[in-house]
Amino acid sequence: MFVGIAPEPAQSVLNHTRVAVLAYRRRQHEIDVFVWPVDTGTSGVSGSTRTSRGYNVARWSEGGMNFCAVSDVEAGDLQHLMALIRTASTG
Repeated sequence: MFVGIAPEPAQSVLNHTRVAVLAYRRRQHEIDVFVWPVDTGTSGVSGSTRTSRGYNVARWSEGGMNFCAVSDVEAGDLQHLMALIRTASTG
């Protein structure tokens, strides 16, 4: 089960772009999901997962928005959260 740990979305800056930050918890691990609009004239990211500096990173675009989830949870847990968010954002 994923638990939202912030009462409302926070804001941050990622690559000089203001983004919303959604915070979740899975067991004892925090998962931050950054959300920002897809740039005009680009198609966004269909979906990718990688590891960087010990953190798993999942990126995708859905409904005109970019999503980037970052955490030290197992890659499978991060992909599960990605699937839940994608399902919720499409209907």
